Amino acid sequence: MKKTLIGLLIAAIITAPALAALEAGIAAPKFEARASLAGRAFDYSLGDAREAGPDVVFFC
Repeated sequence: MKKTLIGLLIAAIITAPALAALEAGIAAPKFEARASLAGRAFDYSLGDAREAGPDVVFFC
């Protein structure tokens, strides 16, 4: 019983971020973060990037 409960709890924690996804057509919230490109760090702003045109942001 404990193993089943723990397994369900772990599954709920792992799948919870999927519920936070935006629906199609809804703009992502503006945010700022440190980023890197070709080994060089810089400050990234989604608001500034939107002004320049479409942008794709991913996290790994």
